[in-house]
Parts: sequence; structure tokens; C-alpha cells
Amino acid sequence: RLQFLRYNKYLVVMLYGVFVNLMMRYVVLSLTPLPSQPFSLERSFIDWVLFGIVFGIPVVYNAYQYYGVREREP
Repeated sequence: RLQFLRYNKYLVVMLYGVFVNLMMRYVVLSLTPLPSQPFSLERSFIDWVLFGIVFGIPVVYNAYQYYGVREREP
């Protein structure tokens, strides 16, 4: 529904990485008995990039193929 996300795979990958990281940190890990860690912007940025690459790229690539989204010509 957001048209600018249709043509920019890299923005979608990074937003997906941020979303997965936030859900893991504040939902999944808060339900476990693990001790909480202090917030670090540097560590969070590394996590966002890592989640974006590991999870985001395969998901976005397959979604773009499945839905037949073509990249916009410049």
C-alpha cells in the first residue's frame, strides 16, 4: 500500500531488520527468563543490519518474485 516501498528493496530490507529486532528484543526476549541487557545504539544498529541481511533479503527477494514486482526505470 505504500508505493515508495514497492520500488526500493533496500529500504524494505532495513525496515524489516528493524522490525524483527524490536520484536525480538521487546516481545520475545522479555518473555524469557534471560536477564535484560542495557540499550546500546551501536549494538542495536549492528543487530538491525544483521537482521536485515539475514532475514530481510531472502524474504524481500522471494516476495518480489512471487508478486511480480518490477523495479522502476530511472
